[in-house]
Amino acid sequence: MEFSAKKEPKFCHAHNEKHNTHQTPEPHGVPLWIHGNYGIYMSQRHPLQTGPFLVTTNAQDRIPWLIEPGVREVLIDNLCMTRNLYQAHVYGFCILPDHMHIVLNPGEKGISKFMHSFKRQSIADLHVIFPQPYSGGARTSAVGGNETRMMKWQKGFDARILNTAHYLSDALTYVAHNGVHHGFVEHAEDWPGTSLQYSDLLDDPS
Repeated sequence: MEFSAKKEPKFCHAHNEKHNTHQTPEPHGVPLWIHGNYGIYMSQRHPLQTGPFLVTTNAQDRIPWLIEPGVREVLIDNLCMTRNLYQAHVYGFCILPDHMHIVLNPGEKGISKFMHSFKRQSIADLHVIFPQPYSGGARTSAVGGNETRMMKWQKGFDARILNTAHYLSDALTYVAHNGVHHGFVEHAEDWPGTSLQYSDLLDDPS
């Protein structure tokens, strides 16, 4: 697997002067609560909307379009623009082939509106940049004799409320090192989709 060199997203400007300088050690395993019953599958009407969250959003049918050349920059640009628009705070993220993790506080408008805006606008931008149906990956559908499918997000998202400093710290470690967790790289900072490579774009979680 080849990875493109890091490119600085065009539109990312933190809305305050504090950035995350938290350095996390290589994890020895995934915190048990990450895979426990602490998750909430969020809908637009769910009453729990504010506070710090660990969010996971998947590609439709888990098609691995998120690491196609140029996609990562569009996703990070849109994450930063949505953060600024909603006066939110983004503490960390990791872009994997078929899903994305974000640690954030979505602001007063809530997590559902934040994620709806981010997913809608990022896909709109990607469809402008990549007007032809996506043809990569093994899991595609036959359309007109060609195996193609447009880049799309799966509906909804998983959100875990981080209601203690311990949970927030665990989530940041887990997300930053997710490339290692999935076996893509040996060292977390070598994965091009980790926010460890974009620490100047992050907000301070303290």
